Amino acid sequence: MENEVKQMEQLIGGPIPFSRSENEGRPVYFQLARVIQDQIEKGCLKAGTRLPSERKVSGLNHLSLATVRKAFEELVQKGLIHRIQGKGTFVTSTSERLQKLLFYPFVTDFKEKPLITEFTFLNLKKVRGDMKIRQYLALEKNQNLWELRRLILSKSTPFVYCISYFPRNLFQKMGKYQPRDFEKEPLYIFLEKEFNIPTISHIELFGVALAEKNIATHLRINEDHPLLEIEKLIFTHQNIPFEYRKSYCVTDVFKLKKITSSYKSFT
Repeated sequence: MENEVKQMEQLIGGPIPFSRSENEGRPVYFQLARVIQDQIEKGCLKAGTRLPSERKVSGLNHLSLATVRKAFEELVQKGLIHRIQGKGTFVTSTSERLQKLLFYPFVTDFKEKPLITEFTFLNLKKVRGDMKIRQYLALEKNQNLWELRRLILSKSTPFVYCISYFPRNLFQKMGKYQPRDFEKEPLYIFLEKEFNIPTISHIELFGVALAEKNIATHLRINEDHPLLEIEKLIFTHQNIPFEYRKSYCVTDVFKLKKITSSYKSFT
C-alpha cells in the first residue's frame, strides 16, 4: 500500500492511495474512478488540476490502458474531469461546467440570442431563516443562514430579483467580502474560487407569484404585478445542498428560453 501511495503522489501531486481489490465486487476501473472522485470531492484535487496521462497511470499502477481509459471516461461522464485537445485532462471547475450551460437564457423571441446580463448587489445579512429553508439545506434548527439579495439586469433594465440562502457553517467568511465581489462574475464561480465549493447539480421549481412592494420597487413595476417564480436548490459534491434561491422574473418582454427536455440552466 505504501508503494501505491507513492506512485499516486508522483502521478497527481497528492496522496491518492489506490489498492486493486478483487474482493470488492466491483470492476477495477470503477475502483480507480472512485478513488480519484473521492479526492476531488475532498478538495485534495482542486479545480484545474492537470491529471497524468492515461498511459502514465496505466504504467505506474500496472493497470491495462483500457481499464484506466474506462475510469477516466466514467469521471468525464460525471462532469468531474474534462479533456482539452492537445493539453490533457483536468479536474473540472464550475466555470467549465458553465461553458456548457447557459445562465438564465432570457430572450425576446425564438431566434434571438440570450441577453447579456449584469448583476447588482443589494444586501447581505445574517438571518435565522424559516424551517422550510433549513430543511432544504439539511440544517439543524439552531443553524443560521446568510441571505444574499441581487438584481439581474440587461442594458440597465432590472428583470430578475434573486434571494439566496447559504448555510453559515459552510460560508463563515462571506460577510467579509465587498458588494463588488458579488457583481464581477457569476456567483457560482465566485463561490468555488473563494470557498472551494463547486456547483455540481441543481433542482428547479417553476411557479407564479405577485410582486411584493420591495421587489416591485427594485424591478420598477407595479405592486402585485405577476412574476415568474423560480425556486432552485443547488448541490455540490456528494449531493450536499449549499444554496436555496428564489428568483422573481419579469417576463412581459423577456422570455425564459428552454431548448430541450434535457436542457439545464445556471446563473
